[in-house]
Amino acid sequence: MFKRLFWLCVGIVIGVMSVTKARAYIKGKFPESVGDFFFDKDPKNLTLTTILSLFKDFNSSRKTHESQLNSKYANKYAK
Repeated sequence: MFKRLFWLCVGIVIGVMSVTKARAYIKGKFPESVGDFFFDKDPKNLTLTTILSLFKDFNSSRKTHESQLNSKYANKYAK
């Protein structure tokens, strides 16, 4: 149990750090118009914005999968 939790946390940290580094690289190496197209204009909250967008993606995916499972098993066991 603790190994799974540990590796989950390690994966989350690595994911957030790599996305943050990639976004910072794009902001630094490409023209400003490209950075403005992809990201907000406030570079101070880059990590927070990354974490929030990853959380929103996870939540939407979780809700979709949960509704699929509910409809599948609710119909199966309701009879």
